[in-house]
Amino acid sequence: MSNRSASGPRKRISDAELEQIAPPYRALLPLVVFAQAFNTFGRAFEKAVQPAGLNLSQSITLWALLLSDQPLTPTEISRVLPIQTHSVTTLLDRLQDRKLIRRRRSTSDRRSVNVTLTAEGEQLAKQFIPAVSAVIEEVFLGLSTDELETLESICRKIRNSSTRRLDANPDHLELTVEQLTGPVARLSAETKK
Repeated sequence: MSNRSASGPRKRISDAELEQIAPPYRALLPLVVFAQAFNTFGRAFEKAVQPAGLNLSQSITLWALLLSDQPLTPTEISRVLPIQTHSVTTLLDRLQDRKLIRRRRSTSDRRSVNVTLTAEGEQLAKQFIPAVSAVIEEVFLGLSTDELETLESICRKIRNSSTRRLDANPDHLELTVEQLTGPVARLSAETKK
């Protein structure tokens, strides 16, 4: 049954109340579309890794560990996941139970834990990456170089503003971006030579 009457949708709040609480339309529209894009891309990504028995966060974690030149800490892993930071421990527990990752205390800082892939984790990550790459190519490579650069710039601005709103430093997030994209950037640069 619809909430709409013959004269149109039923108003839940007055225009004056709406004006007080609603964000500016020029920000609301891109926000809604951004949320839809993130959610639908996440579902497409998760569908690609479903045959491996992984969810989105698990597959991103394995992929990040495969791409990184060095072990990652749980904090570094949390910076690329669409989950709350406190949920990373549970995620890592599940991956460790499946023998896909290994956690070891850092030799230089006993408070820090380094996470690496096991041989099984590496094999599984390499198995699902072609399916994920196909999703990424289909979704993002339809964009021009200028559009991709604009998208990256806009996402950085949103990320940095949101991070500062949380009283955090976005520079740490940028270090994680460099850490995860560095090997691919190097390969791309070598290929162009």
